[in-house]
Amino acid sequence: MTRINPIPSRAIRIATRVLLLAFPLLAAGCPFGSDSSDDHPPRLTLEELRAAPDTLVVNGAKIMAQASVWRDFMPTTPATPNGSELRGAIDLVPLDPTFQASTPSKLFVWILHGSEVWIGTLTHEGVGSSGGQRYTFGGGPRWDTGSRVDVIVGIPSGKHADLLADHGATIMRTE
Repeated sequence: MTRINPIPSRAIRIATRVLLLAFPLLAAGCPFGSDSSDDHPPRLTLEELRAAPDTLVVNGAKIMAQASVWRDFMPTTPATPNGSELRGAIDLVPLDPTFQASTPSKLFVWILHGSEVWIGTLTHEGVGSSGGQRYTFGGGPRWDTGSRVDVIVGIPSGKHADLLADHGATIMRTE
């Protein structure tokens, strides 16, 4: 009778470690722009996000971002005894109101709170009160009201994203 040697336990441990280390990379999916779906935000460093400009030229129009971020504390429910998750509205406003920039409907947002970064997707709502295009997000972290954050918008542009920032927005408290 021929006996087959089992796989040594050392090899199993090594394979397990490799899979555990590789799993987060595989689970993260493809980087932004590597496929045609544009469903993934680009992977950017904190320094790249902090360096985002306050104005950007999109299709010939210079635009700026005006962000409002808040957490809602009324009414409280058993599900939200400490207020809602972070929400926000961002208006992409042309600096020359006679020339409207056309922006894609699918945009990304990064909210920077110190060294913490939250990433989300923006939903197009239409024309905002400032005359620009309004985008909204929800589901953000429960950071303290009154604290300052940088709001970075990513506008898809080929295999990367053009960035536009509203630096120093205050998280408001609504009741």
